[in-house]
Amino acid sequence: TEKEWNDEKAYTAAAKSVLYAKPSADTIPIIGFGGTHYAVRQSVIGQETKGALGHMMHTRDVGSVKPEMVLQMAEKSGGAVAAHVDRKALSKPEIAHLTGILDALGIPEITEGDLIKLNSMSYEAWKKYSAAADEIEKGLKIFPHGEIADGEPAVISLPEDFFSAAFGKDSAPFISFLDETGGVFHVTGQGGKLMPAVLADAKNRRSVSGGLIALSVQQITRTQDCVVDEDIITINRRQFDARLARTLGIPSGPLFGKLSRGETVTLPDGRTITPDEVMMVTQTSIRIPGLEN
Repeated sequence: TEKEWNDEKAYTAAAKSVLYAKPSADTIPIIGFGGTHYAVRQSVIGQETKGALGHMMHTRDVGSVKPEMVLQMAEKSGGAVAAHVDRKALSKPEIAHLTGILDALGIPEITEGDLIKLNSMSYEAWKKYSAAADEIEKGLKIFPHGEIADGEPAVISLPEDFFSAAFGKDSAPFISFLDETGGVFHVTGQGGKLMPAVLADAKNRRSVSGGLIALSVQQITRTQDCVVDEDIITINRRQFDARLARTLGIPSGPLFGKLSRGETVTLPDGRTITPDEVMMVTQTSIRIPGLEN
């Protein structure tokens, strides 16, 4: 408060604590926008991540901030490399005004979630892998598994149909594989959709790709009716055919439900209909990718 800032002992202690601080070599200098002088979210960032906030701007000033001021904030914060924006503390017009300035100045925005992920890697590694994800599609989010080295990133992509057949209904084995492998990222798109791609160190690309392909084949053959012929998996899918059921005189309603669940039913006229009689079998052939990925 104003009282403490007018107290010589208090402001001297605060100033010395800043001047005597010795950031570690992997500290990430950033500037902050939004919030109050209590800096609640910013304090959490300082305590739980490598993010070191220099100059921070109160919510009330963000709407009128000029590019020159933002540049000064970055320069006088140890050469800040990114900006944290407390979006919950700002209005949409304020956010639009600020992000427009940051974009024009080439200062990337970094979230609290991003900073937490950065605990397992250097900022340089984060930038490299983020750029690699942008080459797949703009706006993707990356999630590290284990410690990430400062190597060159490689993108391991699987065909969409192959990936979906393996992990579309259960992604847990995929995530477990990445956790066990370590040094890799999974990638999500809009709405948190899991993408058929993994980011890894280029020197480990072949081993990660091989393990991922083997796991995918294992998942498909374990969970579905299929046949493997060299590099082709043919999946047989059985599904209830309502049109066929009607041609057999089965009325819509509860009997449809029983047949689709694999139960045999008896019609009012005494006939017995088995699920196999009203099932349609479709086949889908998927090529197993090689290690060229």
